[in-house]
Amino acid sequence: MIWFFLSSAIVIIVMLVVSKIFIVWLENKKIEACNTLNSLLKERRDYVDDLIDLVEEYSEELDIVDVTIQTRNTILQSSNLMQKKHNEEILGYCLEKFFQQAENCASLTNDKQYKEIMTKIKMLEKKIATSRNQYSRVANAYNKAISTFPLSIVASMFK
Repeated sequence: MIWFFLSSAIVIIVMLVVSKIFIVWLENKKIEACNTLNSLLKERRDYVDDLIDLVEEYSEELDIVDVTIQTRNTILQSSNLMQKKHNEEILGYCLEKFFQQAENCASLTNDKQYKEIMTKIKMLEKKIATSRNQYSRVANAYNKAISTFPLSIVASMFK
């Protein structure tokens, strides 16, 4: 009879340890995805800075330049994560509008440095979209795992 209780206790302990390891693994994947996204967003802001420096002389023709500069500055001053995320989305929208307006500015579209920066930003936008999707998938998996039985018990035990 004692062997039954002892083996049951061992099975429960092993399940708890494995569950905790799984939760930690998901947390780490979520943190990794978040860090990847943040580094891509920072890289985009750096290229936007280069782009703004390059096109400031065209601000008369491109009214979106001022909005893009204001959005970039707001992101840099944001301390709240949700506000920063919202402003990053606005910056992405500003860049789309900027690209559309820049198409009509022949002297700008013929500039070699402008073309290089635009190519890099467009590649980054694709990477950012992929990274956002990855983060959403991992965050959803983590949230689902810690809210379902038996992992919800393990998650609440080790908070």
